Amino acid sequence: MAKALAGETGLNFIAISVPILFSKWLGESEKALHQIFKKAKQSAPCILFFDEIDTLGATRHVTSEGAAAVERVVSQFFNELDNLTDLSQVIVLGATNREDILDPALTRSGRLDYVIPFPVSDENDRLEIFQVHLREKPLASDVNLAELVRSTEGMVASQIAFVCRSAAMQAISERIRDPEKGRSEKFSINAAHFHEAIRMVQEREGRSAC
Repeated sequence: MAKALAGETGLNFIAISVPILFSKWLGESEKALHQIFKKAKQSAPCILFFDEIDTLGATRHVTSEGAAAVERVVSQFFNELDNLTDLSQVIVLGATNREDILDPALTRSGRLDYVIPFPVSDENDRLEIFQVHLREKPLASDVNLAELVRSTEGMVASQIAFVCRSAAMQAISERIRDPEKGRSEKFSINAAHFHEAIRMVQEREGRSAC
């Protein structure tokens, strides 16, 4: 969504994965964060996107090892946000699936104070997502989008995108393993490829929940 926003508005786009900011060397993380905001200002008008923002803006009541380093980085982040003005022309966005652990100071007025929830996709949403990702892919006659939509209940857009990519890769792998079939049959992605891809997602999510 952040990339789409940048594309629609024509703004420059800088994406940061927050976990990679942290360094074991004293002061390096704060320096890196300052450089990111400096680059965003130089690229203005710009959208600065922080993925996994909960890693950076989690509640700071922590007593574990490394808490002091995290505290310094969080403080630096808040300072950088506070130093932005309308003239900076930098829009800061963050994404998280753990809103419950965000530091209230992060979402106070003047910082990341506008929250847009993204609920799990419903049937109509999932159908549109499949249509987008399969728009120019060769589908076999046994592929039923309505059935795929029902089979992916509870999945989000990224998981459905993975299902589409994985199904396509399975079809390509089969063609490589069986070149004779490739010469006699037109290449296509069939229902079995999709069902296997969906099973992979479901098994992976099942392990993550354990």
